[in-house]
Amino acid sequence: MIMKSIPDKVIGRLSRYRELLSGRQPGERTSLFSHEIAAAMRLSDCQVRRDLMAIDARGVPSHGYDVQGLLQGLDQALEQGRIHGVAVVGAGSLGRALIASLEASRTNLRIRCAFDADPGKVNRVYSGVKCHGMDALEQVVAREQVTLAVLCLPPGATQSVAERLVRAGVKGLLNFSSSPLRLPRTVALEEIDIGNQLAKLAYFTLHPSKERRNGRLEER
Repeated sequence: MIMKSIPDKVIGRLSRYRELLSGRQPGERTSLFSHEIAAAMRLSDCQVRRDLMAIDARGVPSHGYDVQGLLQGLDQALEQGRIHGVAVVGAGSLGRALIASLEASRTNLRIRCAFDADPGKVNRVYSGVKCHGMDALEQVVAREQVTLAVLCLPPGATQSVAERLVRAGVKGLLNFSSSPLRLPRTVALEEIDIGNQLAKLAYFTLHPSKERRNGRLEER
């Protein structure tokens, strides 16, 4: 399959398609139609076909998409062969839940370390991942070859910690704080404000729209 520039939103959906197909058990059907993938993802079949055309994947009218071939194309597009070291900063309830979830999944993401300012959490092991003190951040990030970090911190601490991570060589950050970060454009950044997402969800429960499919807006 030919590699090409793929829009950010499409990359996000391709990752979800891969997660769906990777969870299929041996012995299940070896091919799927676009409308079946769409139903599982709560998208339109047109959206699915457009997304998969971005990696030059095309189904056959008689039996749809070959599952293994599609997985191989998704792996190539998402560069699943490359392992990424991940750090979780903030070993509270959210941080520990993320560690457990990611460690249980079979992906190219490997949680190498965790960090917390609470002395009671330092040197403890959560789901097989050791938690370090914040004073060891730069040293451990370099030693463990961490390139991605997840921030589960109070808003006031997020910016300074993010800057330390970037100086230590981290290339991508996932921020769960309600405080937006200001970082160089060379750093990949995703921000998830859970409170804001819940507020938006509450609005849509009061103002349902026909354009929404089971609570998810279709985006090209």
